[in-house]
Amino acid sequence: MHRVNGTLLMVFSMFCFAVSGVMGAAQPPGLIYWAMSFPAMCIGVVGADMSNVVANMFATSNVSKEYQSISVAIVVTMLGMSQTISQAITSALITSKYPLYSALIGDIGGNGLSGDVPIPQLAKGYHAAFFFGLGCSIIAMVLAMTLKIGTRGHKGEKDLRDVQMDLNKLQPRSLSTSNNTEVIQEEVQVEVKQ
Repeated sequence: MHRVNGTLLMVFSMFCFAVSGVMGAAQPPGLIYWAMSFPAMCIGVVGADMSNVVANMFATSNVSKEYQSISVAIVVTMLGMSQTISQAITSALITSKYPLYSALIGDIGGNGLSGDVPIPQLAKGYHAAFFFGLGCSIIAMVLAMTLKIGTRGHKGEKDLRDVQMDLNKLQPRSLSTSNNTEVIQEEVQVEVKQ
């Protein structure tokens, strides 16, 4: 994130969601899991992880330290709410027998709750859910293009891993709790005398 623009990362993550939706929507009912479902799930996970990191980094870098936990909590809450609403919509698409706009889009629901649904009919419901996800990811990709995130994170010339530690300055401390106070008191007395 300190080298690549956060807006580009967010657009790429939404693109991963869109590719995952296309792969799920285009999958025929008889195809094996490893051909399209597994790659779609992997690409979707890349999109989810990347968008989560970018959103959290953006939220924490735009507020002061005392409000960073609240900003991340808001991001996580919005993520949970959007997942819940989206899962409700997609489950309604999968299991509904008569969709609200059936005259416009045809019979897409799989009626998955009845138990005796033919596989092609249930596949229509799953395809409708994937098309819904594809539409949401395209809208999110367009909205992500309007963000002004920029680069976040590392700002210095050197990384802390490059700094050499002077081991002679470090004084060993005892790990036992009874000795710890004595060692600390001795160190304080040594510092006071100097």
